[in-house]
Amino acid sequence: MQISPDALDQLKNTPTVTTAAVDSFNYTYIALMPGAEGGAPLADVRVREAIKDAIDYDNIVKTLVAGYGKLQGSPIPNGFEGSEKVALPSYDVTKAKALLAEAGYPDGFTISSTYPKIVAYGVDLDLQMQAIQQNLASVGITLELTPVDFSQWADVIGGKGTPITAVYFAPDHTDSSQYVQYFGLIPNGGYVANFASLAGKTVNQAEVDGLTTALAQTGAERTASYQALAQLMADDVNILPIVNPQLIMAHASDITGVTYSPCCNVDLGALGLTK
Repeated sequence: MQISPDALDQLKNTPTVTTAAVDSFNYTYIALMPGAEGGAPLADVRVREAIKDAIDYDNIVKTLVAGYGKLQGSPIPNGFEGSEKVALPSYDVTKAKALLAEAGYPDGFTISSTYPKIVAYGVDLDLQMQAIQQNLASVGITLELTPVDFSQWADVIGGKGTPITAVYFAPDHTDSSQYVQYFGLIPNGGYVANFASLAGKTVNQAEVDGLTTALAQTGAERTASYQALAQLMADDVNILPIVNPQLIMAHASDITGVTYSPCCNVDLGALGLTK
């Protein structure tokens, strides 16, 4: 699992090996946190929208994972309940510049980003952030990058924070509630809520109420509630999914039952051998 695209090309014509590129529920993202030290420009949602519009997502997917990846519209990942109807992000430099001018930053600004120097599901976060740095420079935003060890990053997030960070998320279980609990602006939410705004507004009551409602529902009603929650979180513009990488899998051709599981990566109990 998670072999490189180059290795996939080498293995495709090997008769004793079966390969597949399968959609995953994992993704990398950047978090925009106005309340972190130095994050004042991000307090204006137009600035956050401008950053979103200034990123060339398609090129990042092409460059970082050789095209083996997808775009994602909200913190609820592709394939999870509620993700279907949120618009995918698009690259629009003209719109980004206009939004920055409206927000009072016609010449841009400088802002910092501390993030862990890791490769997550084939995505090199350092390369991802360098690409975003170049994208933002085209609209006048100077992004200062500070890649650190994961433990150092955790200390930063647990302290004064960082205006912009990058990391990844993989599902802990198969229910969409986990994404609202972690990324939603709700009491006791994830780290993003701690730095949501300079005014201390860390609660979006519609998300609080929506999650309570969804957890009590089933079927189509539950799906509709999660779709509404996905849109609310997308509208917050605190979390920008960047790459939803596909998993490139390879296994000996006489092994059966190899399937990708959202909770377990590979269900070992389902594996077997051909007779």
